[in-house]
Order: sequence, then C-alpha cells, then structure tokens
Amino acid sequence: MLLLFYCFQGLHWWANFELGISDSETSTVYNLIIFGSAVLVIITMVALGNPVNKKKITHEFYTEKIFEEKQKQAEKDQKNAAKAQKDAEKQGAAMIGKTGM
Repeated sequence: MLLLFYCFQGLHWWANFELGISDSETSTVYNLIIFGSAVLVIITMVALGNPVNKKKITHEFYTEKIFEEKQKQAEKDQKNAAKAQKDAEKQGAAMIGKTGM
C-alpha cells in the first residue's frame, strides 16, 4: 500500500512538473487551488480537534481516578480479609485454649 502511495505521488509530481513546463498559468492556478484546499483542511482539523482533545483529556482524567479508586477499594478489601482471618485465628486459638485446659 505504501508503495502504491509513493508511485501515485511520483506520477502526480511528474505530471505537475510537466504541466508547469507546458502551461505555466494553468499550473499556477492548480497549485494555488491545492494550497488553498490544504490550508482549509488544516484549519478544519485544528478547529474540530480542539474539543475532541478536551474530551480526551477529561476521559483520561476520569479513567485514572476510577483506576485509583478501584485500587484503593481492593487494598481495603484485602486488609479487611486479612483482619477477618486474624480474628478467626484468634478465636480458634482461644477456643482451643479453653477446651485444652
């Protein structure tokens, strides 16, 4: 696909060069139209890209906050599970101590 692109571009610039040699006024008009359309495309990309970039930044911010909150919740659950296990071990040891005496 990349080879096809460069072949097309090479032929385009060759044709542009030939047009400039044979009919310079038409070549000038053609090149000004191409330049103007490129400028319009760039202006459109900048104008439409700004709100999209703001949305992307907001999305990344909230994604990070959600990840942090999930991580905090997982740590809290892990601590609670460890505490419950220790309490169960203490109760088991206390029961063994009462029955063993």
